[in-house]
Amino acid sequence: MINVTIYNKTTGEIFGLLTKNTGQNIDLRQDQSYVDGFYDHDEYFIDINNEPNEPKIKFTFNITINKTTISADNVDAYIISDIPVGSNCIIKSNNVHISENIDDGEIIFSTNNTGIYTVTLSHPHYVDLINTIKVI
Repeated sequence: MINVTIYNKTTGEIFGLLTKNTGQNIDLRQDQSYVDGFYDHDEYFIDINNEPNEPKIKFTFNITINKTTISADNVDAYIISDIPVGSNCIIKSNNVHISENIDDGEIIFSTNNTGIYTVTLSHPHYVDLINTIKVI
């Protein structure tokens, strides 16, 4: 029996783990491949820039956040900068859910609704980062 990790050939994002018999073929989608061994998607990504493609430990986001409390005036803004391009940012509260793909390294958020908002940054090569914004 061989343990394998299935990943996306374009991004290196890990999709799943599988145990197969020696010599057994694996039915994969066209955009998938695998490496030998079990690698948790929360801790690893597959480095697709080098041959052979190898698992690497995920990086930690090195971002800048201007503040964690803003005024509910739709002017004061929560700004995250230095976000790796290709990241996804989700901002949500009880009645708000915003999902934004980052293509310029920055997210700017303002609102006129008070509350606590959860901000989640994700990227296939980084450990997810979760932060909160207090809007008063």
